[in-house]
Amino acid sequence: MVEIRSVLANDAEEIVNLAAQLGYETDVKNLAARISKLESEINNCIFIAVIDKLVVGWIQGIYTIRLETSPFVEITGLVVDVQHRKMNIGRKLIAEVLKWAGQLHVDRVVVRSNTIRVESHKFYEKSGFKLKKEQKVFENKI
Repeated sequence: MVEIRSVLANDAEEIVNLAAQLGYETDVKNLAARISKLESEINNCIFIAVIDKLVVGWIQGIYTIRLETSPFVEITGLVVDVQHRKMNIGRKLIAEVLKWAGQLHVDRVVVRSNTIRVESHKFYEKSGFKLKKEQKVFENKI
């Protein structure tokens, strides 16, 4: 049975391990500090999926206001453990963000996905998302 709940700082170690499955490297101490900070952010949600006390997935959504568009929620991260995929865990996590977004009265939820993650693209389309555009991301380290 999958339980979906809000994240806690003591979930950091398992979240670090899940993020590493997609190539995102961070450490437990820094991630726990970010979780603690984000817990008080009203424009942010993080939900985790738990099976038998083991964190098997997580999702983050952010309420976004931009000058050029109406407010929306963006899913900024979604990871389901490779051993627990194809169990509707990702869809359950998305449903929780959609519910949260509905409480904010936004008219859409957006998700971005790396062009190399073809399986993720198929998953999002099956989950009701429509491809809107493709982008390049530029970064300037400071």
